[in-house]
Amino acid sequence: MSRNWPQAELRTALSEEISTRELKVLPILICDSEYCFKIHPFMRDKKYLNWNPDISRMVEELEKTLGCAYSKKWTFTHPANFRGHVWIKIMPKVENKHKVHKFSIKWGRWRLDKKLDFGGESSAILNFKKISESKSWPIRFEMSPSAFVVFGRGNPVIDITKGWKCEDKTGCRKAFFAKRIQSFLQDTKENTVKLMDE
Repeated sequence: MSRNWPQAELRTALSEEISTRELKVLPILICDSEYCFKIHPFMRDKKYLNWNPDISRMVEELEKTLGCAYSKKWTFTHPANFRGHVWIKIMPKVENKHKVHKFSIKWGRWRLDKKLDFGGESSAILNFKKISESKSWPIRFEMSPSAFVVFGRGNPVIDITKGWKCEDKTGCRKAFFAKRIQSFLQDTKENTVKLMDE
């Protein structure tokens, strides 16, 4: 706080926060809070944490503030009039990427119990369809161990594999062979994310 450059960076971020109304600064105070507020009065109205050597507690608090806390239970409702593909993206904790996760989806009269092996991957997407129903049932999703989950509608992946044009003609031939090799490897590579029956 006593150095000019960090103070300039903080002032810039706080100014951006005021003009854009987007969260830019998540303070973790190591210094005395009154000293900090004297130098930066705008910080007085912000939610902040005092430094704690228990890093896991601080991470949990930041996850809550950012709205990305890991949980075992999630609920989401799609609009009643939507018909088509829906998806659930699951992101396990880093330390759990190699563990098999059990999950259960209850959606109105329907229920699905499965296991998911991420195989070291950082996420997996479960894609299924919402068919005609007279009302919109909430999706109740449970997972153990806990994960961060996002729900969505439509195709979760925008494929931009096709349509690329080579502008450097000298490198096109190399790029063509590299693309063929990459395509071959992709076809022979096993997907590491595995879905298993309960």
